[in-house]
Order: sequence, then C-alpha cells, then structure tokens
Amino acid sequence: MKNCGRLLLLLLLAMSLTIGSALAASGVYDLELVIFQQPSADDGERFPEPSGEPDTSRILASLSGSGNAAANAGIQFLPLSEGELAASAYTLGRKGAAVQAHLRWRQEIPESRDNPALGIRSGSVNGVIRLDRGRFIHLHTDLLLTRPDGVFRVREHARARSGETHYVDHPKLGILFRADRYQDPSAVSGGSETTEPASTPADPAKVDNPPEQRAPAGELPRAMPDPT
Repeated sequence: MKNCGRLLLLLLLAMSLTIGSALAASGVYDLELVIFQQPSADDGERFPEPSGEPDTSRILASLSGSGNAAANAGIQFLPLSEGELAASAYTLGRKGAAVQAHLRWRQEIPESRDNPALGIRSGSVNGVIRLDRGRFIHLHTDLLLTRPDGVFRVREHARARSGETHYVDHPKLGILFRADRYQDPSAVSGGSETTEPASTPADPAKVDNPPEQRAPAGELPRAMPDPT
C-alpha cells in the first residue's frame, strides 16, 4: 500500500509539473499597434529597399478582417479609445503624419520563435506582422506601403518588454507598439488583483531594434508627440 501511495504521489507531482510548464509556456497580452507614414517621406531620401513580397502562407488571422474570424483564432479586438496609444495616434495626425492603422487586440502568444503571422490591410499598408515570445515580445513586421511614387517594402524587428511603448523607426513608416500582460480578474483570489509591477513607459524614440539604429536615443522621432 505504501508503494502504491508513493506511486500515486509521484504521478500527481509529474502531472502538476507538466501543467505548470504548459501554463508557463503561454501568455495572454493586450497588444496595441500604430502604423503611420512619415510626414517627411517625400524629402528625396533614397536607401536600399528589400525586394519581394510578404510571406502570407502562415496567417493565423487578419487584424483588419471579420471580428468573428479573429475570435475563432483566439483574438479579441479591444476599444481603441481605452488604449495607451490613442493620444499618440491623435497627436501624430495633428502633426502631419498619416496614420495608416491603429489596432488594439488581446491574444495569447505562445513561447516560440516561429508563431503564425497576423495579416494587416489598412489604408496604404498591407502585409503581415508576427509576434514571438521569449524573454521579450518580438515584433516582426513585413509590410508594403503603396504610394504614388511606388510600392515600398518595410521589414523591421523590435523587442518589447511588457508595459513599455516601443518606437520602430523607418524613413517611410513609423511604428508604435505596446504589449501589456493580461491578468484575468476571475483568476485572482481574495478580491485583490495581482499584476506586474508598474513600469515607466520607455521613451518612444529609443528603437529597440538591434543592430541598426537610425535615430539617436535622446532625440524625438519625426512627428512623435511632444512629451511635455
């Protein structure tokens, strides 16, 4: 009987470790993305453009499509007015930047470096973004910007910490991105909600996109809101 009891205890311990590992390998985040065309994009600046088109062979869902289709893929759209970047998107428009997309949604991001992509088609921009998770949330963008003088491909990568706003600079497009870990209120016991410690939002001018950094860290990017 003692051996049976020990075997049962070991089995329960193994199951708890497996469940714990599965929970640790998943994470639900509230995500927000603002894509805008740089107001100085017509200044004659020339730089090498990547060729080809975005890979659309592995798209989980479209962020610009049907809400039902997105919900079936585990994506929940959230009100833009309640987002952390709503004021920035408004200010960008007033300062002459054409906001092509402002998206906010909730999604589980598996701990992986090769998750399916999300489709985007909004304004003059279409393509895909991909979100991977390790020590950071990794944002990979592969977008086409259609303008009167041609079609430009924008491929960028940024690493984001939860609770911080990140700015990805590009001569044609600017991208603001934010990922906040979601805490389900129903999963919090004792009536007090436990969240990650509050962190001071990062200066959007700091591009977390090694190894290339086009703008000095202490300088506001073009058309970014004045922090004062």
